[in-house]
Amino acid sequence: MKTGHNSTIKRRMRRIEKELSQVSNRLGELSGDEKRGAHKRDSSPSGSSLAPPRPSLRDERFAEYLASNVRTGRPLRHEKRLQRNKAIFMAVFVGLILLWILLQHVL
Repeated sequence: MKTGHNSTIKRRMRRIEKELSQVSNRLGELSGDEKRGAHKRDSSPSGSSLAPPRPSLRDERFAEYLASNVRTGRPLRHEKRLQRNKAIFMAVFVGLILLWILLQHVL
């Protein structure tokens, strides 16, 4: 595996982990707001419901990221071909080792 490719993956993973922690924090804030909002709604005489919050730019970017990460096509085919080639190589290698061991015991 190339080291440049590996470092790119690590950088992307760090960004994803950072975004995930931000989303987790935001979910915690929203769940706290929802509990407080339910209490306020119960105590209000009119019983009107609160308007749903507008999605923020960060939420839209996160949704776009999730939608764009579903890839099909060449990269997947390439990975399948690599896995197939590795399996064929391993099968041939193991077959040669077994043949060599068998010939050692017979002769």
